[in-house]
Parts: sequence; C-alpha cells; structure tokens
Amino acid sequence: MNITQGTRQRQATGFVIARRANIIKILTCAHIIEDVYTKDKHDVTLQELNAAFTFDVLCVHQERRILATPSPMPTSRRLRSLTNAMVVAIDTSKDLLVLQVNADDILLSNSQTCICEHAPINIALAPPRIREKVMLLGWPPQRSESITEGCVSYLKRTYDAVCDIDFNVKGHTMRLMEVSGLVCGHGYSGGPLLNNEMEFVGTYHGTIEMKGYAVSLGDIRRFLAQFEVLTGGWPAANQRGNVMSLKSQMIPNSHSMVQ
Repeated sequence: MNITQGTRQRQATGFVIARRANIIKILTCAHIIEDVYTKDKHDVTLQELNAAFTFDVLCVHQERRILATPSPMPTSRRLRSLTNAMVVAIDTSKDLLVLQVNADDILLSNSQTCICEHAPINIALAPPRIREKVMLLGWPPQRSESITEGCVSYLKRTYDAVCDIDFNVKGHTMRLMEVSGLVCGHGYSGGPLLNNEMEFVGTYHGTIEMKGYAVSLGDIRRFLAQFEVLTGGWPAANQRGNVMSLKSQMIPNSHSMVQ
C-alpha cells in the first residue's frame, strides 16, 4: 500500500459484505496495517488495532456528489468528510480484515449523513472457472468506481509459487487466485473481484511479476466463518452493493503494537 508522503496514512478499497439494521460490515485487505506484523508475528489483537489506528470510510455517494459539484479546486484538494470505523475481524496471514460502521454515521457532507442504501455484495457459492473473465472494482486515489477486467488463469496458487520465499516478508499463507490483466496500482487493494452474476469471488491482494492476485474464495469463506461475519443474522442482500474508500492512520504516541 502507498504511504502518503510525510504521514502514516494508507488507502485501500473496501466493500460492504453484510448489513443488519444500521450496522454495516466492510471487507478489505489487512496489509493496510502491514507495519505492525511480520512473518513471525501475526498475533495482533482487535483492541490493539483500534487503539493504535484510526480507520476512516469514504462513501461512494459522497464522492459522486463532490465530483458532480462545480468547483475551482482540483479533485484531490476538495474536502472529503470521513466516517470513523472499527476493526471487528482480522487475519493478517490471509490478508483479510473486516471493518464495522454505523450506517447512521456515514457522511454525505460535513453536515449531512448519507441516506442512500449501502447494500452488500453477495459472496459467490463457487469460485470462477479457469479462463473465466472477472471484473475488479477499485478506488485508487481520486478515481472512484474504477473498473478493470482480467482472465482467471489459476485458482489456488501458493505464495511460494508466485514469488521467491524471501519476497514473502509478511508470511502470507493464503491461496491466491491468479488473474491475467489485473496489473493495478495502490488503492485497488481490498477491492472485490466479481463474476458475471455480480457476486464477489475474491479480494484483490496485489500485483506480483506483472500478474494480479486475489485472496481465494475458499480462504475468504473460512475467514468469514471463523469470525462469524455472515452468521447470526448477517445475511448478504440480493442486490448490487457498494464500494468504499478506506484510510488507516497510526494514532500519534500510540506505539504498543510496533515494539
């Protein structure tokens, strides 16, 4: 993930996977906080994460409104109103993280909350087929609702099969879906890969040797089951979902996680 010059801020894409009443859960990548874990240390707790970082969400409806409003300011300089979220599930070895936010707190502007529907994206029942086309939704900086396509070339690569063992400095153990054509820059990480039914079949991990890789559907399903993200009254709705822009930033003077 890109680190903004002079700050400890990082940006990623996230998407709604569950909603119950006003509580929304958002899936994204764990490497948005990669500074705090290593190959030999994956035992960071939710309490530590929420104490050491701020996690902020930018709603796509707000971004649409900003871009539709005439302004002399460059797009990157226009004021965004961020909504605070908290981590409720994480597996750093699988590069998966779930944030939770109250729908009533999501901002449309500095003085107005968003009343638009924030619908979940359904999880697919089965992985895509080899040579099937998939679509990646991402939110790189200032480019909301970016879309790129690729072709699935392999479903379950091991990390040591796609890069030298010394490159895996974070000790990732997930299986990777290999997708030709998905060579994307920072900000796309955590975005959903969608099949023809608009169901998500993976979350974007990154580019390795000019090929795109996503966390496999099997690893995502096991992660969501382990942390009961979609159980106990958390069904995904059968409608088109929302993509979010996410930012994390280390809180000053909070160093308990990096010692």
